[in-house]
Amino acid sequence: MSVISVIQAQVWNCGYPNAESVTATLRNDTLLIEGIGDMADYSDDMAVGLAKYWASVWWREHEYRNFKTVIIKAGVTKIGSHAFSYCSNIISIYIPPSVTHIGDYAFAGCVSLDSILIPRSITKIGFGAFNGTGWYEKQPDGVVYVGNVLYKYKGQMPANTTVNVREGITIIPAKTFLRQKNLVAVTIPNSVTTIEDGAFCECSSLRSLTFGNGIETIGDYAFAWCGITTPIELGNSVRNIGNYAFSSSWQIPLVVIGDSVESIGNYAFANISNITSVIIGSSVTDIGEGVFQHCDNLTSVINRNPVPQKLSKDIFRPFQYGNFYNHRKATLYVPTSSVADYKTAEIWKEFGTIVEISQ
Repeated sequence: MSVISVIQAQVWNCGYPNAESVTATLRNDTLLIEGIGDMADYSDDMAVGLAKYWASVWWREHEYRNFKTVIIKAGVTKIGSHAFSYCSNIISIYIPPSVTHIGDYAFAGCVSLDSILIPRSITKIGFGAFNGTGWYEKQPDGVVYVGNVLYKYKGQMPANTTVNVREGITIIPAKTFLRQKNLVAVTIPNSVTTIEDGAFCECSSLRSLTFGNGIETIGDYAFAWCGITTPIELGNSVRNIGNYAFSSSWQIPLVVIGDSVESIGNYAFANISNITSVIIGSSVTDIGEGVFQHCDNLTSVINRNPVPQKLSKDIFRPFQYGNFYNHRKATLYVPTSSVADYKTAEIWKEFGTIVEISQ
């Protein structure tokens, strides 16, 4: 990346997708970020070596790392991933209300950054964005909130912990509670619209899960390998269920997929041996591969969509290869006018019994 010479200053282009849309100007010990739009994300590919990693970030290409103050002007909308990571001399930063997103590891390792004022405009903070900062080290153990954003869980979680996510939070970020073995119950408020990838993945003691009414998207592996024992009821706000979203949470007894859901990701409910009943909403048009694979105790499927969805051949594959496919001994309930269509549709026609239900 070229450097533009300015009297007593250095200037870099750091916007995305248009590099020139955002610039960084370094004068003395102050870095000024200005322009319209997002800053670029930067790599942390340690496989290529630390020197090349540092060179991948705009200002590190010329080793100007001694600035103490960062001022981001109105108009910038995102702080890029790794943008300031390990800038150990930064002591203050101004973030304007135009910024809505802080990328992964954006300030990680900024050990001198003790105080951060986050505007309420911020709706998303990436994984590890403040790890190793002076500010983060001062936070008490437990759920750490940054403005209206749930950032992460800090410290060793005590046994039998219950988390009630604060009302007003809209996103539960990726990997927020990853592998928290002592988490037993979670309540998610109506304000949450997105649960990102792996947010509660491998929380093996998580038994009770209460959803709010505002969730629209459940990410990949969001609740995979959990100990959930309560029915999963996805109301009429959820639109998309990610790949492996509840996979291997084997104790779930019932899944209710609301009428707002449009797509179910690959293997979303695979390997749930306790599940006996599934209700599929009327708007589900896309059902991924192996969604109910290895759900060998499934006895009842209610499908409210009048049009049979196209299914993969392995959607109901049993745990042991060669065993009788579980759906062939189960009952399928479909809308009254659709029985004939389901009886001729691939995979659906293989159900042991197909019964009419009312819309």
